[in-house]
Amino acid sequence: MLGFLFLGIMLAFSGMISMFQLNKLSSHTQNLLNNSMKSMELSKDMLDATQEQNTSLLHIVVLGHNQLDSAFTYAGKAFERALNKASNMSGHTLELDLIYRARNDYNRLINDFFSTPGEKDIEWFMEMYGSSYLALTNAIKDYMVASQQSMLQKAESLERNAYRAIMPGIVTLCVAIIIVIMFAFLMDIYYIRPIQDMTNGLTSFLKHKFPYNVEVDGNDEITKLNDQIEELSTLARNRMNE
Repeated sequence: MLGFLFLGIMLAFSGMISMFQLNKLSSHTQNLLNNSMKSMELSKDMLDATQEQNTSLLHIVVLGHNQLDSAFTYAGKAFERALNKASNMSGHTLELDLIYRARNDYNRLINDFFSTPGEKDIEWFMEMYGSSYLALTNAIKDYMVASQQSMLQKAESLERNAYRAIMPGIVTLCVAIIIVIMFAFLMDIYYIRPIQDMTNGLTSFLKHKFPYNVEVDGNDEITKLNDQIEELSTLARNRMNE
C-alpha cells in the first residue's frame, strides 16, 4: 500500500510539473506568435508609408511643386508611429538602428532638396533620391528578416522547453514501470510462490496423507498462516494415528 501510494504521489507531482511547464510554454508560444505578427505588421506599415511617400514625391517632382503635400506628410507620420512601436516592442536592435539611420538620411535629403533653390527633375529622383529610398526599404526588409530569424531561434528554444516539460512525466513513467516490475517480482517471491507451495503441500496432505512440510521465510501473515496449517496438519495426523 505504501509503495502504490508513493507511486501515485510521484505521478501526481510529475503531472503538476508537466502541466505547469506546458502552460508556461503555451504562454511563451502565444507571446512569440503575437510579437512575430506585430513585427510583420509594423514592417508592412513602414514599407507602405515609404511607398506612399515615394509616390507622393514623384507626383511633386513631375508637377514641379515647391512644397511637400499632405499625403507625403501624413505618410511620414505613419512611418514614425510604426517605427516607434517597433522600437518600444523590441528595443534598439541593430536592424532598427539601421532604419533610424537610413530614415534620417532620407529626411535630410528631402529637406535639402526643397530648401535648395533649383529645378526638381526626374534625374534627381532616379539617382540621388532612388539610392536613399532603396537604402531605407532594404533596412526595413532586413528588420523583417531579423525578426523572423529571432522567432526561429525562440521557436527552437521553446522546442527544447517542450522536451523539458514532458521529461518529468517520462521519468516518472519509467520509474513507475520499474516499481511495478519490482512489486511483481517481490510479490511472486514473498506471496505467490509461498501460497503455491502451501497449496501443493496441503493438497498432498489431504489426498495422499503426506506430511505437511512447507518452509516459508519471513515473519508476516503468510508465515503465520503456514505455521497454523502445519499445526492443523500435525493435529490431524495425531488423531488419525490414535
